Order: sequence, then C-alpha cells, then structure tokens
Amino acid sequence: MQLTRNLFFTLMGAVAFIASSMLFISLKHGIGVSPDSVAYIRAAAEFREEGNFHSFPSHWPPLYPLLLSFVGSFSANTLLAIKLFHSIMFGLNVVVISIICIPEGTHRNLSCVLFSVFLFLSPQFFSIHQMAWSEVPFITLLFAGLVLPYKNQSKKIILLSAVLIGLATLTRYAGIYFIAIGALSTLILSKGTLLKKSIFSLVYFLIALLPLLTYSIYNLATRGSSTNRELAIHLASIEHVKALANMLATWFLPNNPTSLSSVLIGLLCLLVLVSLTYSVLKSDLKLTKNWTFFLFSIGLGYVAFIFISISFFDAYTPIDVRIFLPLYISLWGTIFALLSTRLKDSPRFIAIIPFTLIVVVTYTNSQKTKDALSQSIHNGVGFLSKDAAKLPILNAAAKLSKHKSIYTNALDFLYIHRGIDAKSIPKKYSPVSLKPTPDYQANIGEVISEISDGNAVMIYLSGFYWRQYIPTPLEVAATDELDIIYSGKDGVIFSKKLPSNTAK
Repeated sequence: MQLTRNLFFTLMGAVAFIASSMLFISLKHGIGVSPDSVAYIRAAAEFREEGNFHSFPSHWPPLYPLLLSFVGSFSANTLLAIKLFHSIMFGLNVVVISIICIPEGTHRNLSCVLFSVFLFLSPQFFSIHQMAWSEVPFITLLFAGLVLPYKNQSKKIILLSAVLIGLATLTRYAGIYFIAIGALSTLILSKGTLLKKSIFSLVYFLIALLPLLTYSIYNLATRGSSTNRELAIHLASIEHVKALANMLATWFLPNNPTSLSSVLIGLLCLLVLVSLTYSVLKSDLKLTKNWTFFLFSIGLGYVAFIFISISFFDAYTPIDVRIFLPLYISLWGTIFALLSTRLKDSPRFIAIIPFTLIVVVTYTNSQKTKDALSQSIHNGVGFLSKDAAKLPILNAAAKLSKHKSIYTNALDFLYIHRGIDAKSIPKKYSPVSLKPTPDYQANIGEVISEISDGNAVMIYLSGFYWRQYIPTPLEVAATDELDIIYSGKDGVIFSKKLPSNTAK
C-alpha cells in the first residue's frame, strides 16, 4: 500500500494532534512529578529569578531545566506550562521519531505512520512523556543527531549531527556514549583518505563534546567539581541483569502473561530476528552496513555502557525503560523498518512475522495505555496525584513553626506540595558511589541535638523509605532523645523530648 505525500502528512498530523490532546487530558491533576522532576523545576525557577548557572544541580546537565525556565516564563502557572510543553512534545516525538528511524524503502510512508501509532499507544513512551523528565527532549535531539548522517552524508549535515548530539549530552550525561558512536560512524561514513576521515571524525567529536566540556569547566572553576559523580567500584550484580530481562519482557508481553502466551510471543520475537537478517540480505530494504552499525550501537553497545556506568560511576542508575528508552526506540524502529520493504524472495510465513508481532504487541499496549490513561485522569501521576495531596502528614508538617528547621527523607515532596524548604536527613552513604559518609555520626548527632533544643523537627514519609542511604525512623528513635508528635501510615514526625512524654 502506497501513501501519497498529502495523505502521509495528513495522517501524521492527525496522530500528532490526537497524541498531544490525549496526554494533556491524562494530566488532569498536573504534570507527573518525581524526585528528579522537583530538582529540575526548582532549578528552573531559581534560574529565572537569579539568572545564575549555580541554580542547576551538577548531578544533571542543565539543558532540560533551562528549557523549563524558558517555558515557565510564558505563564504564571509553571506546572501548567510544563504540562503543555510535554503534551506538545509527545505529539511531536511520536511523529518525528518515526520519521527519523524508518530508512528509505518501498513502503516507508506507511511504516512511518504505523510506527507513530505504535509509539502513541506505547505505555512506556506515554508514561515517560507524562513525567517532567529530561528524556523527552533528549530522545528528540539524540535520534535526530544519530540518524541525520545516514540520510544525508554532506559535511554540513554531519556537523549538524554533532551539534545535536552535543545538545543531547547537555540534556542527559548518557549522551557521552553517543558522542563516541557518532564520531566512530563519521569515520566510517565520510569519504576520502584515512587521514582526512580521521581528522573529520575528530572534529565531529570535539564539536559534540564542546557544550558539555564548557559546562564541566564552568562547574570545576566555580564549584570545585564538574559533577558529583566520581570513579568508584560498585559492580553491577545479577539483580541488575534480572531487572534488565524483566524490563525487556514487558516490551513484548502483556500484564500477568500466561506461560503459553510467553512462549508464543518469545518464539515470535526469535522469528523476527531471523526475518530481519533474511530481509537485509534478500530484499530491497536500504539497510546499509552503516545503518546496521547504528542500530547495533544503540542496542548491545548502549546496554554495555549503562552497566559500565552502574559499575564505576553511578550505582544509583535504575534499570527501567526511562534509562533504556533509546534501546526501546531502536528495537521497535528496526522491526517497523521491515515493513518498508517488499521482502523479495522471502517465504510468506517470514514476511508476515513482523506484522503479526506488531499487531499482538500493539493490542497489548493499547490495553495498558488505556488503563494508565484512566488511572491518570482519575488520580493523577507522581507526586501531584490526588492520593498524595491528601496525606495527613502534609497538614501536620504545614502546622509546624516556620522558625524551626525541618529535616526529612522527602524534601522534594514537601517542597512541591507545601513549598517547605527542608533539609535532607544526613546520609549514611552516597547513593551514587556507595561510599560511607565519613562524618555521618557527627552530622546525625548535630541534627538530633538541634531537634532536642527545640530548633528543628524531623519528618519521615513512609513512601520514601526506599531511600536506604538515609537512617530509618527506628534508628533515630533508638537514641531515646526525641518524641514522636505525629504517627500514621504515611509517616512520622520527631520533635524534642516532651517532659511528661505526652507524645501523640
């Protein structure tokens, strides 16, 4: 089936509009907010007020909070502006990513439309755009930067690719890996002698690295450190491998899959890989060696990069679709690319495999997204959900004296709900390097003394007990120097010791 140019753009425009509208409606209770989101939003607000790059926490690159600061300047309601921004980006990304990822082929237009619909119905793609996370602009910049040279090998386009990859890296540090991949692919793609190709590849590398290098030098000169990440050995475990396997399974299998459905879909996935290899060899699909290299580098190479990062740089990196979104897109982009070819000389049962897999998973995804949409409209997502806003401990925290310092394991949550500028309870160890905090005992002792003197309180929210690097309420209560003035399913509040032990 061939799509005319006008019909193609009409369909893509319709998909983009419906996707943007659906995401906006799903965020009835506000943009999804997580701990990272609060850091971005606070940094954006501070930058708007002060115009100082010190507003940006060095743990994350600055481009996303910079974008939020720009978006927020158009409205008095910053969260509403971010919600609108993400809704528009969702519509753009389901269209732009599909156009970027599908190579030239006989049925390319149809494949692009189908891939955009697939992304639109993908619960993984949908949920990430619901959250105030930097992945939203990151994937746009990343895939545009990586794929441009494969579509047009002029030097100007390749250098534009370097700029886009550089901006992607200024959005997420994971872009560092793709700078190396871009430089290596430039070496393969560019024409001329080995010396000229090597020089051009080096130029690409330096241009792509320049934004992050400039920001790192600025941090080093003004803060004494480029980031708060350091080289430390904390090797990835078998649990990380299991988490990766479970995550990959969710990309193909329905919720609570039966053994039979798991086996059948597993066989379909295996046959898709076979059909991919066969189609590259026998069809008119324009998957060159360079394109294959691109797909491979985002696949196994990116997985290896993340595991190296976990083992030596950031042990706090989760194994989830948020981190592996580039892999998710490239994997499904590869499968949809099969549809853009006639699969010449291939047996019909092989030609039908990618289509069957896509139909099965798209149906499963649509059910998951439907449930997520319903849940989001009813209750919201993240910190701004209805359930989170109704926690009694928030009202108890708001009644505390403003003249007292507040220490908590959920300073991001208290800030986004009550505007409380709290301090973190001292950490037992760094969640990034896993190194013990040398002066932890002295720090926690000072905090407990401050509370005992009536100058501070300590608030624990039970929903944040997963922060195991912070001491538990039981550890604090064991000191026998504080009283609990609030206790509930949602957490506890410690204050100074009451004379008659009239703790509530």
